[in-house]
Amino acid sequence: MMLKKGIFVLALAVSIVNGADIPKIQSRDNVINEWQNLASRQTAVKKAIQVQFGTAPVCDFKDGYVELPVNFKGTDLERANWDLPVDFDLTRSKGLSFDFFCAKMSAFVSFSLYLHVDGDWQQTRFSPGKDGQWTHIKISKSAFSPDAGAARSDNFKHVDRIRISGWRGNNVDTTCALANMSLIPFEPEVLLLSGVSCAKDKKDEKQYSCYANNLHQSLLKLGVESVIVDDIALDEKELEGIKVVAVSYNTSLPKNVMPALHSFVKRGGKVICFYTLSGELLDLMGVNKANWVKDASGHFSGFSRFNKGLKGQPKFAPQESWCAHVYKPNPAVKGGRVVAVWKDGAGKDTEHPAIVVTPTGAVFGHVWLRSSDPASSQLLMSLLGELAPSIWKKRATRAFAKIGRIEEIRDFKEFCATVKRKDLNSMATTFFKESSEAYRLAEEALDNEDWEGCFVISEKAQELAVKCWCSSYKSVKGEHRAFWCHSAFGLGTNNWDQSIHFLKEHGFNAILPNMSWGATAYYPSDVLPEYGNLAKQGDQIAQCLAACKKYGVECHVWKVCWNTGHRVPKDVADKLRKEQRLQVSNTGDDEQVWLCPSHPLNQQMEIDAMLEVARDYDVDGIHFDYIRYPGSHYCYCDGCCRRFGDYIRHKVEGWPESVKKGGANYEKWLEFRRGNISKVVREVALKARKIRKGIEISAAVFRNAESDRNTIGQDWQHWCEEGWLDFVCPMDYIDSTVAFSNVINIQKEHVAGVPLYPGIGLSCWKDGSNYAVKLCEQIVAVREAGLKGFTVFNYDKNAERVLPYLKLGVTKSEVRRLKIEE
Repeated sequence: MMLKKGIFVLALAVSIVNGADIPKIQSRDNVINEWQNLASRQTAVKKAIQVQFGTAPVCDFKDGYVELPVNFKGTDLERANWDLPVDFDLTRSKGLSFDFFCAKMSAFVSFSLYLHVDGDWQQTRFSPGKDGQWTHIKISKSAFSPDAGAARSDNFKHVDRIRISGWRGNNVDTTCALANMSLIPFEPEVLLLSGVSCAKDKKDEKQYSCYANNLHQSLLKLGVESVIVDDIALDEKELEGIKVVAVSYNTSLPKNVMPALHSFVKRGGKVICFYTLSGELLDLMGVNKANWVKDASGHFSGFSRFNKGLKGQPKFAPQESWCAHVYKPNPAVKGGRVVAVWKDGAGKDTEHPAIVVTPTGAVFGHVWLRSSDPASSQLLMSLLGELAPSIWKKRATRAFAKIGRIEEIRDFKEFCATVKRKDLNSMATTFFKESSEAYRLAEEALDNEDWEGCFVISEKAQELAVKCWCSSYKSVKGEHRAFWCHSAFGLGTNNWDQSIHFLKEHGFNAILPNMSWGATAYYPSDVLPEYGNLAKQGDQIAQCLAACKKYGVECHVWKVCWNTGHRVPKDVADKLRKEQRLQVSNTGDDEQVWLCPSHPLNQQMEIDAMLEVARDYDVDGIHFDYIRYPGSHYCYCDGCCRRFGDYIRHKVEGWPESVKKGGANYEKWLEFRRGNISKVVREVALKARKIRKGIEISAAVFRNAESDRNTIGQDWQHWCEEGWLDFVCPMDYIDSTVAFSNVINIQKEHVAGVPLYPGIGLSCWKDGSNYAVKLCEQIVAVREAGLKGFTVFNYDKNAERVLPYLKLGVTKSEVRRLKIEE
């Protein structure tokens, strides 16, 4: 049985051995039931849902859902897993929505949703609500990212399978249920034409399609709905309801495109063209092509407003285009004008038009490059407002409706009611009054059809509402407040002094800077290869540590173990490969360039690198990361075979089948893998403490202590029990605060009294709204669990944006961490 294209309903349930009461769930109005008379089709439904990875067989259809037993108790399953064959085109869908129920959240650490698109898996996470309650979940296509080794999907046109995975938490069975799954329809206002017809091969196709994706991501940021369509698939049906078509980059156009565009323009539609225009397209757009130019500096610096430009157009929007075609308005066509010229690399205006607006649309001299600069967004929005004013109306209406939407709060009326029940401090009260006034002004602008004004005021009102919410939280004393910083150079363009000062003034007291990888050191080292710019940019540990001492912030130097990363020079990687020191997968792949943990030279290098930092720098601690295998499919190199034979004291028969699950040597193999990793942790902990009194040893670890010891060889519960760690930071990068709280309460049982400072995944969250509120909520969850600290990933632009909100409440008071002996 396969579900066909369109909106559908699916009701599944996971049953517990002793039964569980699942509350009744009503069908939603926007869900069309394609399974007419479900009760009479139980056999078909059972056959449709395919269990994976040892999950228990499907049970009978019951009360509108299919029972799917979860057999975690007494098993070593990593996850419960179900596949559903489908035949979907999500091009005109915003994503998926469904209702989800879980009787006992402690059975899981997380849930994943996968879509099999054009031969590759796209994945995202989702989180149910509280135990025993239905939760309505919406997931947009933008929340999905490629699974390991997969290519990114731009439009999700061919979806043939949905996979739902519940990742194991505690050793228990439970009941979950899934209902009302449907495609979320949407009405895109902009169609982005992807130039796939110009591509010679798959790699070339990716290059052409990336420019359509650049526009899609920029529009997504603006809140403007768009759809990506391959140029060869464009027809009249695809253009229904579309206001603007963007030809993102086509060196030539297939025959179907121009007739469709001519018809579209006759109906009042507008077209935006980028970089290369064919002769027919030049005529349609009402422009002439003058010449091709390149700036003497190597690239232009961006778009400079020309004359009056467009309403709302910024004076300058950055874009480092390396070349451009020069287009000018055709004198024979009335109404064409230049609205922006290129600014050269030195920051001076050139005479070269960069954007030309005509009666049929607009022409850019180059492709659109994604930018995080607000001016770039403002430029794009001003152009859309010029070409299709209705887009401004829709955008303003959506922004107004979002005022007060925080966590589960649906609108500003509910926000007000919720806030009034809180015991607000004076700051929160002020923000509440200001947000209420801004809401009134936004509503007034909406009534007056001042779309631009409504949007701007609505954004301000929401910002004030978030500030009100964040300032209502309390700060506590004596806790560990830390950030991981993946950059060895600090926060963005700031130096280490500026970075640590910013961290300190926003109430944090520790930094974990990533100063080394498997084969790279960002400081003078006798153990690891030094980074290429050491002579120019200097010793990064010394610079960071000096700032930490100056501002009273703890410095725990973070090392990425085994993984050499993309920074490793090719000659170093080639040398390691020649010396047979790299990991090899069960399929013979060594392209990841990870050091083999069983190789004695690799073990010693990891140990020596950590001890070198402890010896040479007065740091507060040293921090393990990637202290594991990449997965259960590593490492199967020839050296591992020999060294495992030494470990079990006899030749390994039937390699590698005998060490795989079910093989004669499987349990010993798991023990061998754990031992290789644990040896490094033990040696570093024991020796570093002798080298520097008071130094703390810590580790970033995966979430599930029970399963991770086998899958990736990371036995962090054992490390805690042996006293090798002074604190541990599981990477609990989960969007849902409910799920996050559940996971950290499970982890408390595995730390043997060692301080648990959960990792909060600020920079990993899929949902881009209300980051500040979510971070506050998860910090509160840490405190409610009785824990004395947290570690946030990552110290980057996301942190720069949210820290001022945290300072209003949860980190308002500056604190010194109380260490365990205190």
